[in-house]
Amino acid sequence: MKSSYFKIFLSKISEQKWLDSRGAEGLLLDSASDSRYNFTKSEEHTYSYSIEHIGIAPESDAAKEYYESLKDSGIRPVLSSGQWVYFVKEDGAITHTAEKYRKNAKPYLARSLYYLGFALAFAVVCGYQFYAINMLKSIGHTPSAEIIGKIALVKGTGFFDKLLNVLIGIVNFLIGIANRYFKLWKGLLGSSDASAVLAVLLPVTFVLTVLFGKNIYEYFANRKEAKTAAASGSEEECSSGTAETADGTAVTTDAEETAETPLRENEVITEEEDAEQDIQDKTE
Repeated sequence: MKSSYFKIFLSKISEQKWLDSRGAEGLLLDSASDSRYNFTKSEEHTYSYSIEHIGIAPESDAAKEYYESLKDSGIRPVLSSGQWVYFVKEDGAITHTAEKYRKNAKPYLARSLYYLGFALAFAVVCGYQFYAINMLKSIGHTPSAEIIGKIALVKGTGFFDKLLNVLIGIVNFLIGIANRYFKLWKGLLGSSDASAVLAVLLPVTFVLTVLFGKNIYEYFANRKEAKTAAASGSEEECSSGTAETADGTAVTTDAEETAETPLRENEVITEEEDAEQDIQDKTE
């Protein structure tokens, strides 16, 4: 049975958790595009998912070698988006390692720095325009009231002339919206050419700042998941009771040595009591 969901995610971590919840219901991901996820329902199996930024083209030979290395674990790719690859495992959980989250964090750091650079550049230009507004006011400069002139309609009566007039009407409608938008900013910042420039620069600066915030948040979220995964891995190693050195020799953990200490002390006490008893027997 097929099923489809429309979902928008701003975080790969949230997307992965949602896919895992669908996989627990026996839904196998078939495809995903334009925020629509298509699944096939299985009554016999459950699935777990992992989203990983592999850092190379998903169709490259290196990527195929990486997929081969995961086969023994029952993990296989189901689809890709750019350098992001969606993996699935049937009837088992995928271990999300700290290294995976560190790799996922790298593209977000690069993007956040990219957006931050442009946001700062636009912010500097915006600051200069505010300075220009004050300067233009001081010299009494007033620009024309109309920002963008409208396009005159065609006077013909033929089919193509009418079609062209419809297109011109649409363009004039958009021009009217733009004029109102710029006049709104002029009402807020004053009637000057600099205020018209700010009407473009400020929204762009805001969008770049939001994109920076989103990506830097994702970077720290993945770093946090990496620390959690690393801590979980350390706890599992400690709970195993033994560890192996580089040459494969088993080493007993502190917990086992502590448990054995009382037994060794009891053995020493018992030997001392036996020795004292032998001396008393010989004396008698």
